[in-house]
Amino acid sequence: MFFLTLFLVALYFFCFVSFLTGDQPGFVSFLDTIMRRIPFVGQEQLKGVFGDSLRSWMLVVLILASFFLILNMFLRHKKAVDGRIPEVVICMCVALSFAGYYGAAVFMARYEIVMSSAHILYMSTAALSLVMAGINLYGVMKSREKGKKASILYPLSLVLILGIMFFFAGGFRAFRTCSQYSANYGKFFEEDHDEMRERLEKGYVGNYQNQAVETDEGLYFLDYVECDNGVRSIYYQSVKKMDSEGNISEIYANTEYKGIYSGVYSIGYANGYLFIANRNSVIRLDPDTGVTEDVITADDGHEIFDCCVVDNRIYYMQDIISGEERTDYIRDRLYYDKYIMVAEITGGEVQEPELYLADVSMPGWYENADLLQRYIEGETPYNTNTSHTSRYQCIDGTRYAIEDTDYSEGSDNGILVIRDVDNSIVTNIENAGGINISNGRIYYVSLMENGFDICSCALDGSDIVVIDSYEDGRDYRNAFIDDFRIMIGQGKILVTASGYVYGTEYDIINDSMVYVTDLV
Repeated sequence: MFFLTLFLVALYFFCFVSFLTGDQPGFVSFLDTIMRRIPFVGQEQLKGVFGDSLRSWMLVVLILASFFLILNMFLRHKKAVDGRIPEVVICMCVALSFAGYYGAAVFMARYEIVMSSAHILYMSTAALSLVMAGINLYGVMKSREKGKKASILYPLSLVLILGIMFFFAGGFRAFRTCSQYSANYGKFFEEDHDEMRERLEKGYVGNYQNQAVETDEGLYFLDYVECDNGVRSIYYQSVKKMDSEGNISEIYANTEYKGIYSGVYSIGYANGYLFIANRNSVIRLDPDTGVTEDVITADDGHEIFDCCVVDNRIYYMQDIISGEERTDYIRDRLYYDKYIMVAEITGGEVQEPELYLADVSMPGWYENADLLQRYIEGETPYNTNTSHTSRYQCIDGTRYAIEDTDYSEGSDNGILVIRDVDNSIVTNIENAGGINISNGRIYYVSLMENGFDICSCALDGSDIVVIDSYEDGRDYRNAFIDDFRIMIGQGKILVTASGYVYGTEYDIINDSMVYVTDLV
């Protein structure tokens, strides 16, 4: 027993050194990629207040346990005390502390364990501590059978000391941090993200990324409009409908020009109504009458930067107004710097919004579709800062997008890029504009010298099929990557081109180009 106890003290020492150096033993969390989680993360995982509190707690527990084990070995050698009960207390305190360490990290801070040498050391130490506690407890029980009694004054004092250390050495602070921060999770964990991801990626995401939504009545999409000042809007200010015959009609138009605040950027459908969003509000639109009503307005000091409608619920992200000083905007332990709200839609009526997730780290611009892909579907986030990206869509960890790494005039910029989960390029298709993934196929526009082809291919970029061709004598090969949209619904493929197209001279398409063909 002497050498086994000595070996346990050595393990405590190695654990102490590991915690003292502050190395991350191997914890990862999806939440750290979609939230700032400053109390947990700091500059990296488990390096915030929470991690520091856990480490300081474990450091105190290990140093006290080592000290009392050595003292207990000395007293047992002098036959001053029956050291078995104190050793049971010491070993159990260490084992329970490690259980608390992992329990707080996994169940409260919501981390997953990535096995490492540090974890092996910690778990082995906890396991051996339990074994030692069991051996000594068995010895105590045998002694009682023989009529021997052992004083419990010393072990009770150990429990008292370790209990005090829990509160003052960081353990209590770590648990309190988790408890307080959990308010930021809102309704996020109440949803089955895996089920939603599997269902929405079959067709909804592609149209959503192209500012369109399909319903039984038709395919609705956002478009530009000529404003009262005679200038074509540079933001979407119109809602149009394509029916099953491919006919297109305008059901709503805002001709008042107020810059970015006059444009809408997302469209959804629920209970017979369309819901469109701008920076100030979410608007309910009756597609039959064209009547609109603001049903959600942005909170004071914030703007609505992203919005989508899924399963009769409106999700929208709010951020501090552009130009305002960005601070840790905390109210009632919630981080309101950037946050997501959700509101139920019942019979067309929008209920009071509730918190879905606060303290989010989303870039906050609709082209990224982070609200839908990251926060509702729970799809793997990607670093989209390596190049300019348009209308990206993720399916099963693979990311599809039109990318532009060269803004210079006259260069072939639009490339359909397929990246794996490590962000490495799997394949790419040059001169592409617009992308929509539907029912296991990629639909995109191949830009040509005199027009464009509407194509489809398999999810790995193979099996390219030309569905239809359009020619108008214009060179589309260098179109800006956001110019083209491709939408699918009512058994049709709808392609629109609006904005800037690079040619011999800087050319502006003043009127939206719309082309409809059959989906095959």
